[in-house]
Amino acid sequence: MQEQAARAIGCSSKTVLRHIARGTISATHKHAQELDIAEDQVEKLKQVLTLAKSRQSTDVLQELELLTLRVQTLEEKVQTLESVQPSLPVPTEPSTVPTTKDTYQPQQSPQKPN
Repeated sequence: MQEQAARAIGCSSKTVLRHIARGTISATHKHAQELDIAEDQVEKLKQVLTLAKSRQSTDVLQELELLTLRVQTLEEKVQTLESVQPSLPVPTEPSTVPTTKDTYQPQQSPQKPN
């Protein structure tokens, strides 16, 4: 019966079983492997899942608003920095600054005679 309830709600039978285990809805054992879920319990779970989805959508929209504000703030900071600090020229050739590899040569310790 949980498969029928799941189809009616639009979720998996595992979701129905999880909500029965949590106590969100109730069910009775019809047979050893079969649960009987009353129609009012199916409707209750449908409402619970619909509410959960709408909360998730609201959370996503709030997060999107926060990220949009953050991007706007960062763009304003970049504009302010660009107006204070003129753009530095971008080098067209690789840097000619010597690297540690070029300048550091470890001294070898004298070898002991045999």
